[in-house]
Amino acid sequence: MILAAAGKPTCVVVAGDMEREEMEQAIGENIDVPKNCRIVCRTADITDPTSFEKCSVETCRSIIVSPTDDMRTIKAVLAVSRLLEEKRVPEIGVNAVISRPEYRFPPSLVETDNITTLQTNYVLAKLIAHSCTQTGISECFTEIFNFEGAEFYLTGVEGIDGMTFGELTSRLDGGVPAGVLRDGKIALNPPAAHLLNKTDRILVFADERDFARLVADVPEPLPDAEAPAAEPGDGTDVVIFGHNEALPVILRELPDDVSRVCLVGRTDPEEREALDAVAADRSLFLEYAENEVGTEAGLLALARSAEHIVILNRHELEPEEADMQVVFLLLNLRDIRQRYGLRFNLTVEMRRERNQLLAGYGDRTDFIVSSSMSSLILAQLAENPELYGVFREILSNAGNEIYIKNAGQLHLTGRHTVRALRRRMLERGYVLLGWLDESGSSAFNPPLDAELTIAEGDGLIVIGES
Repeated sequence: MILAAAGKPTCVVVAGDMEREEMEQAIGENIDVPKNCRIVCRTADITDPTSFEKCSVETCRSIIVSPTDDMRTIKAVLAVSRLLEEKRVPEIGVNAVISRPEYRFPPSLVETDNITTLQTNYVLAKLIAHSCTQTGISECFTEIFNFEGAEFYLTGVEGIDGMTFGELTSRLDGGVPAGVLRDGKIALNPPAAHLLNKTDRILVFADERDFARLVADVPEPLPDAEAPAAEPGDGTDVVIFGHNEALPVILRELPDDVSRVCLVGRTDPEEREALDAVAADRSLFLEYAENEVGTEAGLLALARSAEHIVILNRHELEPEEADMQVVFLLLNLRDIRQRYGLRFNLTVEMRRERNQLLAGYGDRTDFIVSSSMSSLILAQLAENPELYGVFREILSNAGNEIYIKNAGQLHLTGRHTVRALRRRMLERGYVLLGWLDESGSSAFNPPLDAELTIAEGDGLIVIGES
C-alpha cells in the first residue's frame, strides 16, 4: 500500500508486510525516484488500523492500496477508512484495484468514506475490445494514462467567457481542449457551438496543468469539398482464443463494425447460453471452435478467417503459467502469419509486464498488461479523482471513446497545421489528441501552429462517438 503525503518535496510512505530493508531494495531496483520525492518505508499489517497508524495517514493527500488479491485489498480499504474516520479526515481519498464485480463497495460507503475502486477485469475487458480492431491503440492508452508526457487536467482558462468550444479549439495552445466542467459535471467532447462562460473549467490534455493558454486566432479558408469517407464493409471477423470471466464484457464492448466472432476453447452449455445472450443483444454472429490449437492446420484455418485475433489470459491459473501459455500461442500465430503472408493483427492479454518483454513486440501486436495498466489508471484517479467519470466514459462502448482514424479514409493526407486539423476533426465530431504514423510512432498534443505532413496510412488519435 502506498500513502502519498502532501508537501514539497513530496513524501511517499510505503507500508507493507515486508521488512523495511526488502521494500527499500525492491523500490531502488525498480523505480527511478525523482529528486524532489522522499520514500519512507514502514513494516505494517495493512489490514489492521492500529498497525499502520504510525504511517500518519491523516497527513496524506491520497491513499493507494496497490493491487493484491481482492480479499486482502478489501480488508486494507476498510482498515484505512476506519482509521481516517477516527482521525476525522474523511476527505482523504482511498483508491484501490478490485478485480471481481461482486466485491464492489456499496455506493453509500463509497460516498461516505471517499473510496474509489477500479474493477480491473471490467476495465481490461474494455481495453481488449477497443484494441482488437485498432492496431496501436493499447500504446495510445498507455501514453494517455501514464504520467509521462501529456495527461488530462481540469483547469481554469482566462478569457473564455462568451467563446464557443470550437473557437477554444482553434485558440488553445499547449493543451488540447477535450471537455467542459460545469455544475459538477464534465461534458466530454461538447459540440463546437457549445457556449462557454468564465466559471467553466476546461478539461485539457496537456503536458502540465498550466501549460495551456489562449493565443490569437488565425482564420483559414474553408477546405474544398471532400469525398465521403469509405463506408464500412459487411462486418469484421474476430477470433478469440481462450476465455475468462471478462469475455461477456469483451463481446458487449466490441466496436460496432464487428459482426462475426469465433470463440476458440472449451465452453460448457451454461456458459454458451450466457454468451449467446450477449451476442444476440449486440447482433453478433457467434460461433465456437474446440481443440483447434493443437495442430498447425487448425491454427492456420482460424488465422485465415480472421482480421483480428485476441488471446485471453486464463485467470484461474497462476500468472506465470498463464502468461507462458499465451506467449507460446502468440509465437506460433506470428510464425503462421509470417510464413503464409497473412495480415491479421493480434491483441494479447498478459498478467506480468516482464513476460511481455520475453515475447517481444512484433508487428501488429497490441499488449494489454493487467498489472501495469491497472496501476497507471489507479494512480491517475488518485491524483485527479474528479476525472473518474471521464475515464469511465472513455473506457466504455457508450458515449465518447478513443479511436485511431485513418487519415487516408478521411481524405486528410498532405500538409496541415495542427490548428487546421483540429478544426476539420471537430467538424466531424472529434477532439484531436495526436497522430500515429505508419511506422507506429505516436505524438500527442503538438503545438497549435506546427505543420504536419500526413501520409495515407497515418492515424489520427481522437476522442469521439464512433
